Amino acid sequence: TRYTWDKKDPGFKNFSRMTADEIADAAAKLYFDRYGYYGQWSDPKWVTLSGGNPVMQLDDELINAFLSRRLRVQVETQGTIYKSCMARCARVVVSPKPPSSGLRSLPEGLVEAWVKLAPSRLSWKVVVFDRDDFDWAAKLYAWVGDHQPFYLQAGTPPIDDYERALANEDYDYSSDAANDLAI
Repeated sequence: TRYTWDKKDPGFKNFSRMTADEIADAAAKLYFDRYGYYGQWSDPKWVTLSGGNPVMQLDDELINAFLSRRLRVQVETQGTIYKSCMARCARVVVSPKPPSSGLRSLPEGLVEAWVKLAPSRLSWKVVVFDRDDFDWAAKLYAWVGDHQPFYLQAGTPPIDDYERALANEDYDYSSDAANDLAI
């Protein structure tokens, strides 16, 4: 996201489109600038694609560009789009939107497509804001099975609820859900 979003330009007025090679070169340059020599370590470096739904822009060309520069690709996606090029990513985190988001959740066929991805590369993460989200996450876990890592993350209350959350111990639903975790 360093190349697509700038806090000083929230309206995206000063962005420039980049080719897959330009993006991969810029990512590789970050390692060179920080460590002085890109090949200093034998381990490949990581590039994490997240925010919005990065799968919308992901394709074989971009994956090839990263891999040719010895950059491993990790993607965090809400999971509503599956592309075959995802199988070439070193790690994929599927973080479907829970019921409290009001957004479309994962249809059964899509969950099955994700589950078929190599278990060693796939994990699941659900952000839990309330009891309905927790119950939905438990159902998803039962559906996915225990052969892939599955994480729950306590949701942060909306900014307008923040003061109320601090003032009211009963409002701490996210830690209550974590305490109730039975999976």
